[in-house]
Amino acid sequence: MVSRFGHPPDKSPGNRIVEEAVKKHANFNVQLPQGPDYFAFGNPEECRTALGKVGFNNKSLVFRSVTVEWKIPTVSFLFESERDAGVRTAAILAAQKPEVNIAIKNQIQRSVYAYAKDDGFVIPFTAHIVAAQAL
Repeated sequence: MVSRFGHPPDKSPGNRIVEEAVKKHANFNVQLPQGPDYFAFGNPEECRTALGKVGFNNKSLVFRSVTVEWKIPTVSFLFESERDAGVRTAAILAAQKPEVNIAIKNQIQRSVYAYAKDDGFVIPFTAHIVAAQAL
């Protein structure tokens, strides 16, 4: 089973917050390890094809999208999570100049304020849950 937190930003407010800030401020002309397209497994047919090529029964595919509310304690927590625990976004952030990361962090923080609730911030994130049987 695979979980994929990379639902297109128009369907996932949490992803939208991060993507908009990174796209606006980051320099993408940096050295990054080669990786798959960020949204490569964003729909059932792409998953079916990719998993079929690597030894899974693509007819057994189960593909579900689930939206959860992630409660974070501070406006900076989302940026810090991407920077410290992300994968692709973390690599992009690590390659930026300090002032660029400050601009990205500030924009993310401004966006997070809209999700204030009780003693924190509650941001919807959508993930794909994918399961398939091995051949």
